Amino acid sequence: MVVANENSNAYTPTVVAQIRYLLQWFGEWSEMERGDFLPVLVHGFVTKNGVANGLLPNVDGPGMEESRPLSLFKCRIKLFTEWVQTWSDDDKESFLTGIRSMDSGFAERYEQKASAYVISSSEHCNGVNGDQSPEEFPEEVI
Repeated sequence: MVVANENSNAYTPTVVAQIRYLLQWFGEWSEMERGDFLPVLVHGFVTKNGVANGLLPNVDGPGMEESRPLSLFKCRIKLFTEWVQTWSDDDKESFLTGIRSMDSGFAERYEQKASAYVISSSEHCNGVNGDQSPEEFPEEVI
């Protein structure tokens, strides 16, 4: 089932279909592509809006490189960054569950990077949550 996209006459698959597509694509990706996807996944799942200033991590820049269209991988990453913005927390967890069942090592790397991102994110004032002073944090957090 597909739903109409509000911005145009194009159609967008349902969230369930989006997750299925992405898991299928993830299964086809090489280790290098999965490595390139990791920061995009962290950014899409950990930040509030999924995409900061409309830019994709590791995929920013014009759509054409030396007069060539985007690679299939970059097109899929672009779709992920568009789709993930509409996903609920349950949808994201469903996707991560699929990732965990396919590649536990990748899932572990995601968890580590996501944890590190939360600690160092710009949502904290100078790296410190506004509720606490730096003296209240254990040394390993600062």
